[in-house]
Amino acid sequence: MYLLQLCKQADAACIRLRDPADEEALHDFRVAIRRSRTWLRAYHLYLPIDKALRKRLRNLARRTNAARDAEVAITGLQGFACEMTVAQRVGLDWLLARFEAVRQQAYADILHHVPRAWPPVARDLRHHLRQMTEEATPAFTQVAFELTASAEAELAQNLTAIGSLQDMASIHQARITAKRLRYLLEPFRGDVHGVNEAVKRLAALQDAMGELHDGHVLLQKLAAAVEEAAMLRARRMLEQTLADPAGAPHAVRRGHAKQTGLLALARLVALQQQQRFTEAQSRYMGRHARPFLEDVEPAIARLAG
Repeated sequence: MYLLQLCKQADAACIRLRDPADEEALHDFRVAIRRSRTWLRAYHLYLPIDKALRKRLRNLARRTNAARDAEVAITGLQGFACEMTVAQRVGLDWLLARFEAVRQQAYADILHHVPRAWPPVARDLRHHLRQMTEEATPAFTQVAFELTASAEAELAQNLTAIGSLQDMASIHQARITAKRLRYLLEPFRGDVHGVNEAVKRLAALQDAMGELHDGHVLLQKLAAAVEEAAMLRARRMLEQTLADPAGAPHAVRRGHAKQTGLLALARLVALQQQQRFTEAQSRYMGRHARPFLEDVEPAIARLAG
């Protein structure tokens, strides 16, 4: 069973988490868990896993979110360094240090919790799945066809609904639906003609929507960072004034550079967002959604046969 294979992949990745040099371990563990949760949700009528076990799996996945988000932010921010002046990098370096602190704390939490929590979850999940394989179920490919066709129709609605960069709810939902459709198709790559290419196209769409979503989240974090930097600068100026009431008021230079750098960074992220949206729109959104999905539909149709 495909889900048992995913459990095995998660087992291997969970062991690798303890190796600080293995930069792909967390990603591989998260992917295995995401695929498992997608399948359990999609096939819930035929895989009636109890709610308590589903909740344990969900909580385990959420434990890894903070580390992933910090890593994505760090990687994205580092790409802007060459476009900033030395003075502006004061803000960039300050923000990178904050994200790195979050990443290290998140990894410490993962190493403390996940290697202990996953084995009992995996054991219980395997027990349920092995029991279900002994029960009669409808034809797998017919059920898969119905689920993928439904996901494809939902994805068409999501993509058609996107009209501008402000439609982040639709962009986010399109990413989730594309990921679900891709995960549902992946087990058929070696057996059904056209599925491999469809999965690649959906992965490209998912990446494009994911970049837009990550950029949106980064801009929100930048807005919070600008506010915090301004507050810290104002507090230092107040402290200087109280320490020397008779002296002439003066600005905190480093605090000003930090704010200037953060604002320059926000501008660069916003410009990148607009460029990415324009490119994604010309490939996947609005009136371009139908031509894109027409290359995916034949693979889905073949599942019915």
